[in-house]
Amino acid sequence: MLSGTNLEHARLHNRRVVLEAIRLHAPISRADVARKTGLTLQAVSNIVTELTELGIVQALGKKHGGRGQPPVELQLDPNGAYSIGLHLDRDHVMGLIMDLQGKVRHKVVHEIKFPQPEPTLRLLTEMVQQFRTAEGIRPERIWGVGVALPGPVDADRGLLLSPANFPGWDGFAFREELGKHFQLPLFLENDATSAAIGERWYGAGREHQDFFYIYFGVGIGGGMLLANQPYGGGWGNTGEIGHIPVELDGLPCSCGGKGCLERYAGLGVLYDMLEQEGITITHPGELQALHQQNHPALQKWLKQAGQYLAMGIVTLENLMNPEVVFLGGRLPDVVLESLLQEIRVHTEQRRMTGMVRHSELKQAALSFEAACYGAASLPLFSGVSPTTGVLFKGGQ
Repeated sequence: MLSGTNLEHARLHNRRVVLEAIRLHAPISRADVARKTGLTLQAVSNIVTELTELGIVQALGKKHGGRGQPPVELQLDPNGAYSIGLHLDRDHVMGLIMDLQGKVRHKVVHEIKFPQPEPTLRLLTEMVQQFRTAEGIRPERIWGVGVALPGPVDADRGLLLSPANFPGWDGFAFREELGKHFQLPLFLENDATSAAIGERWYGAGREHQDFFYIYFGVGIGGGMLLANQPYGGGWGNTGEIGHIPVELDGLPCSCGGKGCLERYAGLGVLYDMLEQEGITITHPGELQALHQQNHPALQKWLKQAGQYLAMGIVTLENLMNPEVVFLGGRLPDVVLESLLQEIRVHTEQRRMTGMVRHSELKQAALSFEAACYGAASLPLFSGVSPTTGVLFKGGQ
C-alpha cells in the first residue's frame, strides 16, 4: 500500500530537522539554521519560537563582530528533556540518565554474571525510579526509557529472542513485563544497534551517513546506519556479523550454527584462552594490564581475531560498501588499537582491487558505555532526528 504525506507530517519533519541542526551546530543563529536545512528563515523562526515556548530550545546572547544587528544564537536547553538508558548484558547491568545536550547526569553499573529475569526486572525498575527522583532532574521532562539488549530482539512485539549464551531469557516479553512498573514510553533495541546510534549521536559517527559498527560484548554484534538512519532489515535484526560462518564445519556455536565468527574472535574465546593460563577475567578493563605485559594468550587471540574479523569486514565491504566500519564496545582502547592493526594487515590481503574506495576502519569514540548511550538516545532520536539525511548536503 502506498502512503501519502500531509502537512502535519511535514511540520514534524521540519521541526526535527531544525532540532538536529541546532544540536549539531550550536551555538547557531536562525539564519544559519535556514542555510543548513534549506528551510526559509520565516519557517525556521516559527519553529524556533514553538520550540522555545516548549522549553526545548534556548536563546543565548547575541553574536557580535559582524555588521548590522547581531543575531541571537540558539542551543538545545539541557533541561528541556531527559532520557533514561538501560543496558542488559551477560556480565553487567548499566543505567544512566542524560539531558538533551547528551550530558550524563547520573549513572549506575552492576557487574552481574548472567543476570536472571525476575531479579533483573526489579533492578532495572529501581534504576528508573532512582533516576526519576535524582537531584536536578525534572521527571515530567523525561521523554522515555531506551533499553539495549543482547540480540536478537523483536522490537515490534517487545520480545527478547533466544540470545546466545544467555539462559532464561528466550522469548521473554521484555516490554510488557518492564512496562508494568512505570508509565513512560519504552524503546527496545539490540545492543549493537544501540551502540551504533550512540556513536552516531555522540561519537565519530556524526561525520558519516553510512557506517557499520562492530560491537564487542561477550559475543560480537553489529549495527548499521544507512542514509543516517539505523537499518533493521525486514525483522529488525540486521548486523549479526558474529554469526557469519568463517570456517566450513567449524566449531559449534550457541546459535546452532558452526564456524561462526565470534567462536574465533569473540571476547568469550579470549576469556577461555586466558582461563587455560589460570587467569580469570571479571571485567574487560582488566585486559589493559595484560596488554601492557604482552601476555602471550592475549597476543595469540589478537592475531587470530584479526584474521577472522578481516574476513567478516571484507564481506561487509563487498556487500554494503559502508563509508566506515567502527570497532567498539567492551574492549579497552589499547586492545582495540592493536586489534585494528591486525585487521588492517589481513584486509589489505583480501580486498577487491579496482574499487573506487574501500571502507575506512576506525576505532569508535565511545567505549564501555556505548550501548547504554545509544539506549538513552532512542527516545531522543525518535523525537528529534529527521528521517532523511538532509543535513549532510555538500558544501553547507
